[in-house]
Amino acid sequence: ESCETMGGATNICSDKTGTLTQNQMTVVQFSLGGQLYTQLPSGNELMNPLKGLLCDGIAINTTTNLVMDKTQKYVGNKTEIALLLMMCGYLGNEHAYEDIRRNAKYLQVWEFSSDRKRMSSLIQADGQADGQGRLFTKGASEIVLGLCTHYMGASGLPIEIDDEQRAMLQQHIHQMAGEGLRTLCLAYRDINDVPTAATATTPQSTRPMGPGDSMISVASIASESGQGDAKVFPAPAAPTLDNSPLAAGTGLGGADHDAAPSVATTSDEVPEIQAEPERTGPYEEPPEEGQTLLAIVGIMDPVRDEVPEAVARCNKAGICVRMVTGDNIDTAKNIAARCGFFDEAKGDIAMEGPHFRSLCISELDPYLPHLRVLARSSPQDKFRLVRRLKQLGEVVAVTGDGTNRRPALNEAD
Repeated sequence: ESCETMGGATNICSDKTGTLTQNQMTVVQFSLGGQLYTQLPSGNELMNPLKGLLCDGIAINTTTNLVMDKTQKYVGNKTEIALLLMMCGYLGNEHAYEDIRRNAKYLQVWEFSSDRKRMSSLIQADGQADGQGRLFTKGASEIVLGLCTHYMGASGLPIEIDDEQRAMLQQHIHQMAGEGLRTLCLAYRDINDVPTAATATTPQSTRPMGPGDSMISVASIASESGQGDAKVFPAPAAPTLDNSPLAAGTGLGGADHDAAPSVATTSDEVPEIQAEPERTGPYEEPPEEGQTLLAIVGIMDPVRDEVPEAVARCNKAGICVRMVTGDNIDTAKNIAARCGFFDEAKGDIAMEGPHFRSLCISELDPYLPHLRVLARSSPQDKFRLVRRLKQLGEVVAVTGDGTNRRPALNEAD
């Protein structure tokens, strides 16, 4: 029955990373100190404290380890691997990130989520007294830039971001994204009034998981904060290839190995995505306002070789291919055009998740025949798109992995 249904598919709603692209990421461009580098600057071009803050932020505010599998490929979140390799290149030591993490005094970590589209880590940095802390944030470029009031100049001194400079930084994002690069902002702020109830954890209890770890126990956090039993955080699943019949039939298989929170679904409503429990710490919400921008990075993730031909076969068969991604809209449009299913000159439409969510059914329906890219989207957006297409009589196939894709996958034909 599944094969028969698949043979009648009229729409494919696809992820981008690892499905349409190779999920092999490399940092190739940089916005640093107010200047856009189309090639990475050398380590000698990075001045301290900018270089030190940048490397500290990457090491502390990531969870992936540089571990290779039997094929000599790095295993883990490919975006974080790209950042770590760049950082270690600047420090000349592939294990430098381990030393930075080991010596860090973590206070609280806010993991990446599909809703927030960023991750933040609060530590007590060297030289800081009790009640002081340093927050590092990385995430969606336009979102993190919106949290910044300063950027770190080339001299290593923070410069206030006025309207002209904000427009310049936004232009850097648009230029990199327009070339199909995934853009991320890296930022930080020092805090002088961390609540005294803060419970600093040992590096062992908060360190990112290693290749042999299965879970992280944070018993020290729970016991010291008086919150009862220890919380345990399961390790992320190792990357796997998508071997679904859809992947074999169209060449659109693959995997997007971003971290995925758990899902609660109901039959009548768009499912809510429940975030994983946060590590215990002094803040209910991360103090992310008023940060200083360290860098905007542009990460290349090439289109899979077989995808343009597979899309052409789908187009010839009358199957509409759509991309649903959490990435920047300019990045998504460029990749969709390279794959062969987006052409603004022909009336194809790209839309962002917040706009998509704001539309009622009567407002949304006129867009659907032309909608090819849904960017900065949430799992609920993908679910809503799939459900509406089915209600309009389409037979919908969905590609994706991770539990945050489950609502749309369950809803698909």
